[in-house]
Amino acid sequence: MISNMAKAPLYQITATEGQWCRGEPVDGEWTITFPDGSKFIGECVGGRPHGHGLCKYAGGDLYDGMWVNGKRHGAGSGFFANGESFVGQWENNHVALNGQGKLTLADGTVHVYAK
Repeated sequence: MISNMAKAPLYQITATEGQWCRGEPVDGEWTITFPDGSKFIGECVGGRPHGHGLCKYAGGDLYDGMWVNGKRHGAGSGFFANGESFVGQWENNHVALNGQGKLTLADGTVHVYAK
């Protein structure tokens, strides 16, 4: 049923830390740990990252910025295990190709994107 699918989580969760009321997560600050060891710390709405949050990924990447419905979306900074970083606009979990931002490659090369 569509109504059940709408409530399904976007991902598997190992542990959560936050407030609950009548079996439902209370909107606010949460810590979510995923099966691979990745950890999200930040604002959640409806049990999903929404608002400002920090996610440390198991592979060594880090994202600090805005989230919408469990996805990186809006202003944010990504620091990657390979030494690269991106600071700027994100859209639906990806770097916004038509947004503003600065990509710094591991060799120090900098690319600036303007809207």
